[in-house]
Amino acid sequence: MARRTRLTRPYPVSTLEEVIPIAETIQNASGGHPVPTELLAESLGTTLKSSAFVQRLGSSSKYGITLGSHTSEQISLTPLGESLTAPRDTAERSDALRTAAREPDIFRKFYDIHSGKPLPEIPYASNTLVREMGVNQELTEECLRIIRANGLLAGIVTERSGSLVVEGLDVAPENYGPDGTQDTGECESDAFEGRERGEASYVLVLSVDDDPVAQEIEGLIGTLSIPVRAAEIGLQVSQVISPGISTKLRSARGCILVWPSPELTGGDQKVLTRTWMTLGAASFQLGDRLVIVADVQDGSELAMITDEADITVVDRSADGSLFSELMSAMVGTSIIQVSMG
Repeated sequence: MARRTRLTRPYPVSTLEEVIPIAETIQNASGGHPVPTELLAESLGTTLKSSAFVQRLGSSSKYGITLGSHTSEQISLTPLGESLTAPRDTAERSDALRTAAREPDIFRKFYDIHSGKPLPEIPYASNTLVREMGVNQELTEECLRIIRANGLLAGIVTERSGSLVVEGLDVAPENYGPDGTQDTGECESDAFEGRERGEASYVLVLSVDDDPVAQEIEGLIGTLSIPVRAAEIGLQVSQVISPGISTKLRSARGCILVWPSPELTGGDQKVLTRTWMTLGAASFQLGDRLVIVADVQDGSELAMITDEADITVVDRSADGSLFSELMSAMVGTSIIQVSMG
């Protein structure tokens, strides 16, 4: 019997309505401060290993609402998450909802393409997702369901003369940066100083779908109040590099590229090819401000190329020392700056 190919979902698999309770629980339990992941699961009436919890927590991160995954020690709110759960007024919450709904690249592009127009019938909308966004045909109905639900919740999609129309795309761009953080012109951490308004303000973590090491890294960086953004290397898009990743790289202060382990790739050459292309794009855009987290073997192609290009590599199998080595690498490549006083 032929083995079924695992479908990669390049979008959050939970709706905003399903993930907002995570942020609300953090706000109610600790006043918005980080909450231990296990305690968060218990507060939501579930467990760390629950597939629904894992899925919704991952989706919450992709909407830019929370930082951390089910493997992180704790989960924290982003400023966007704070605006959703403790807004100063209804306008702030409305803007935050629209920002979160448009955070995933595919959702934002779909809304933009149909701005001011009625939502097309399912067959035509599915064709748009396949041809313009590279979504697998088998996933289009699921993706459209989430887009529609989020749009209605956020007021991006409204009913007009019996039809659902895409509108309400007037989110104030100055309110939130590309990482879901508010642009105040101030540093979020003493370890992340020296930035001024408009300067790149987040660390970008790139990986293939559902890499636990990438999720752990994202959570650990987030606990230091350093803005962090995660993106997955799309395998369904037709472009060499997805437009979403290109945009994020241009806005990033630095990048951590988590090289896929053999267990994740299953020997799929397409995954490795995409990762190599992403490495080239990241190196071109950011220069030295790039760290690769990989299980590098002496004499391997990756080892030889990173040595020749003088790219910093951290061993992804370092277990307990991974985070300390990664922090040292980020300081050494000037991705972050440490205040000594």
